[in-house]
Amino acid sequence: MIEGIVVLKNDINILSLGLAQTVFECCMYTFVLLYTPALEDSINSSSGSTAPFPLGYLFSAMMLCSMLGSLAFKYLSSSGISTETLLSMALIVSGGSFCTIVLSTNNSAYTIFSFLLFEFTTGMYFPSIGTLRAQAIPEQNRTGVMAFLRVPMNFAVCAILLRVDTLPVSQIFQICSMLCFIGGLTILWRALDPNRAGGYSSVKPEENHEL
Repeated sequence: MIEGIVVLKNDINILSLGLAQTVFECCMYTFVLLYTPALEDSINSSSGSTAPFPLGYLFSAMMLCSMLGSLAFKYLSSSGISTETLLSMALIVSGGSFCTIVLSTNNSAYTIFSFLLFEFTTGMYFPSIGTLRAQAIPEQNRTGVMAFLRVPMNFAVCAILLRVDTLPVSQIFQICSMLCFIGGLTILWRALDPNRAGGYSSVKPEENHEL
């Protein structure tokens, strides 16, 4: 843990990656726990129906979108788009998907589309963050850095879930949207900074964490 703190303190590139990972995965776990009640509320508001929704089909479609996101990452990265750009794109689009969830509470079709879009960005996120981690974090320090980053992520998820009874789901997703935008803009700022120190070294093929 202490080793991870030292590495994060001394390298702003690793710190920006850590921030992006913390905010996205916090939002992802929050989404996993709350998407079902959010969908039920949206269906009740749009149609007044209380019939059970076929969640198995929705989950299958979400996993398909996640796979398509991974394939999109592979195609776009092979087309010359930098991994940093793809990661910032995934974070910003995921923030937009949370915004759509918040704004479409009376339209279940838009809500479902937002869920699928978020899962698509999840498929892009994991190979992006895995590739950049392999490039930026020295192998001997990777375990310590990852252990430290899990602390604020789990703390944030617990803090959000402790407020579920007092905060509407829409407000929680507003927080998730803001966090994703912050993470995406942080990565974009580092990618566009012409004076940034360090950078990302080349990564061996076996260390590239593509899905």
